[in-house]
Amino acid sequence: MFTLGHTKLSAQFVFFVILVMPATVFAATVTDFKSLVTAVVDIINMVIYFLIDLSVFIMIWGIFRYLIASGDKERLTKAKDVIVYGLIGIVVMYSIVGIINVLLTTIVFNTSQPTIPKF
Repeated sequence: MFTLGHTKLSAQFVFFVILVMPATVFAATVTDFKSLVTAVVDIINMVIYFLIDLSVFIMIWGIFRYLIASGDKERLTKAKDVIVYGLIGIVVMYSIVGIINVLLTTIVFNTSQPTIPKF
């Protein structure tokens, strides 16, 4: 489809499609402010879970680099750094998921009444 000289163009096109596709899918379902916020949160959740997957891949890549370092101190240090970066990415992304869930359930749209246990 694209020649080797247009790889940057194809990468930009794929990136654009990834960003725009969720917006076009949610465009038909947005009718009020609450549905708009829900659609934005759904898109953010997709991006966050993609970044979590990417962080896990980076951590696994660091483990693989650590295993093939064969005792070279410099390569071992670089591999450890990659593992740490992956772990930091996972922790940060799960923290963001938790913060968003806390905000959504306590501040924004929590209209349900808590259930009171009966004795």
